[in-house]
Amino acid sequence: MIKKRRWRHITKKTAAALEAFLKTEEPYCVAACSRVLHTTPQHNEIWGLFSVSGEVEAVLLCFHQSFFPVFRGNETVPAPYFLRYQLLINPIHALQGLARDTEIFGNSLAKLGLVPRETRNYDLMELAREPRAEYFSLGPGNLEIRKPSAQDADALFRLQAAYEVEEVLPNGAGLNLSGCRLAAENIIRRDHSFIAVLDKRPVGKINVSAVSYNYSQAGGVYVLPEYRGRGIAQRLGAVFARSVLAEGKKVSLFVKKKNAAAKKVYANLGFSVIGDYRISYY
Repeated sequence: MIKKRRWRHITKKTAAALEAFLKTEEPYCVAACSRVLHTTPQHNEIWGLFSVSGEVEAVLLCFHQSFFPVFRGNETVPAPYFLRYQLLINPIHALQGLARDTEIFGNSLAKLGLVPRETRNYDLMELAREPRAEYFSLGPGNLEIRKPSAQDADALFRLQAAYEVEEVLPNGAGLNLSGCRLAAENIIRRDHSFIAVLDKRPVGKINVSAVSYNYSQAGGVYVLPEYRGRGIAQRLGAVFARSVLAEGKKVSLFVKKKNAAAKKVYANLGFSVIGDYRISYY
C-alpha cells in the first residue's frame, strides 16, 4: 500500500509529535499552544497533518468556535477532509494565526461558502530582554503599578469592558457582560496581571492572555483615554515584561498594524516584529 500524507486526530500516542512540532513554531502560535496546554480535551479538537515518515507537518486546532491553523505557510497543505463535519459540530466564529496560514485555511473555508465578514491585521512581536530602567519610573509621580485584588473587581470589569469595545469586538457585535465579568475575575487570579492606579483609581491594565512552553503573551493592554500620553502604558508594559522574563520566558503580543501609538510604545520597550498576524471573524 502506498503511504501518503494525511490528517489524523491527535491522540495520546501522537501527543509527543504534536509537541515537537509546536515547539518549533512556538513564537508564531503562542495562542494555539496555550489552548493545547491549558484547556481540557473536550474543549479542543486537534488535528495533525502527518508525513509518510510519521512527523507532523501542520496542525489545525478547533477551540470552541475559533480555529487556529499552524501550517508554516505551506501552500501544499491539503484541505482537511473532516472540515465540513467539524463545522457542523463547531461552527466557526473566528480564525486566527499567521496571516499566510489563515489565508491557506481560509481558502478551504471559502470553498464551503464561508467568507469572513471582518478581518484585522496585526504585527506579531516578541521581547527577549528586560526594558531599560527608565521605563519603570515613567508616568505621574503618584502612579502605582500593582497586582489587582478582589477589591478591584468592579473597576477592572469597567476597564475590561472598555478594552473589549475599543479593541476586540467585531463591528456590530454587542458586549457580553457576563463574559466580560468572568474575564475580569480571571485576570485577578492570573500571574503577570497588573493595574495602574492614580489617586486610588485604576486607570489602566495589562494581563497575560496566553501561556505556552517558553512564552507568555501580553493582552488586554488598556489605559483610559483621558490618561493616555503620560507614559502609563509603557510602564505597565515594562513591569509586565520584567515579571515574565524573571520566570525565564519570553514575551509575545500582537498589535493592530494601524495602531501607531501602541506600536511605538512596544518598540520603545524593545519589542521586535517577527511576523504578520491576522484574525478573521465569520
